[in-house]
Amino acid sequence: MGRWLLRLGGYALLAIGGVLAVAPFYFMFVFATHQRSEIFGFPPPLWFGEHFWSNYQILLEKIPFWRAYWNNLYLAIMVTVTSLFFSSLAGFGFAMYEFRWRERLFGVVLATLLVPAILNLIPFYLLIYQIGLD
Repeated sequence: MGRWLLRLGGYALLAIGGVLAVAPFYFMFVFATHQRSEIFGFPPPLWFGEHFWSNYQILLEKIPFWRAYWNNLYLAIMVTVTSLFFSSLAGFGFAMYEFRWRERLFGVVLATLLVPAILNLIPFYLLIYQIGLD
């Protein structure tokens, strides 16, 4: 009986976590179909509205949406391809060759993977500021 309740509690916790993970995407789609006054009203809308096409038209008029979309897609593809290429080279080198300091160098590579990417934001901003691209 106790094991069954523990399993049920675990599934309930996973279900709650799943709903919380999907909720921002759901509300993004719901809010995309409403006018601004409806979104910021109380209570906020919980179901889809009728203003999707007018909001889509406003989006395309205000910003170069498709150009920004292409730039993001291009950047994502290039980062993925170069990351896979260099990671494959490093993995091959560590797997196939015996060399001095191999274990320590592999430890350094693993340690750099533990550093969160957000920590690079401040040095990146300082670099952009110093070269005048801010």
